[in-house]
Amino acid sequence: MFEIGPALRQARERRRLGLDQAEAETKVRARYLRALEEEDFDLIPGPAYVKGFLRTYADYLDLDGRLFVEEYNCRFVDPRLEDELLFPRTRAMPPRPRRRAKREADLILVVLAAIVALTVIVAIGWTYADDPGRPTAAFLPATTAAERASSLVDPRIEGARDTQAQSRQAAKAAAPRKPVRLLARTTAPCWLKIWRGRDQSGEAVYVGTLDPAGPDGGTTKLLRSPTGFTVQIGNAGALELVVNGRPQSLGSRNLLFYVAPDGTVTPA
Repeated sequence: MFEIGPALRQARERRRLGLDQAEAETKVRARYLRALEEEDFDLIPGPAYVKGFLRTYADYLDLDGRLFVEEYNCRFVDPRLEDELLFPRTRAMPPRPRRRAKREADLILVVLAAIVALTVIVAIGWTYADDPGRPTAAFLPATTAAERASSLVDPRIEGARDTQAQSRQAAKAAAPRKPVRLLARTTAPCWLKIWRGRDQSGEAVYVGTLDPAGPDGGTTKLLRSPTGFTVQIGNAGALELVVNGRPQSLGSRNLLFYVAPDGTVTPA
């Protein structure tokens, strides 16, 4: 058993070394070397650093560094603390942050709520499908629902609707057609005969010769008829028909025309 500090100091002084020189050559700070010589080990960060510095300094002074470390362990180190340094206890895992745990809980609640809602929807769908007495328009295409709704209409209401539709159609058919207006003009003498209707079996409303030099100036009176007119012409090239205010070209070969109620002029 020997004194660690005095042995180191005596060895350094025998070699006539200063702490500054020893610091430069060992790379250990001078204050830590002085702490080793004075055995003031509390100035050094910990037992591991003390042992390292002690071994380095002793070997530098041509001493047996292993013996100095063993002396230090015997006199200054508690074996229980040494075991604690070599084999530190395993720390328990820190608890999860509350915020993260809360987010996970909220996510689980949302998923459960979605599953419950989906289950309810499926159950309602099966219930309506199994019970034919309940209306199922909400679960059918729009056209099917409309057809089912129309089948539930009271027959009396449906009959009344049909009657109204038929009445409107009959009134439309019975309404008088707007009469076609016909005016004939000539640029040269032209014989002309006009019948009411589709053919020559109707009433003749005009028979005569139109002459621009005559008293009527070659123009007939304005004629009206809801069934149209059949017109026979002696000189088609000299005649102009005005139907509903629009002049019609007749050509020079056709001598018999039909003026329809809608105002169209076609050869008869």
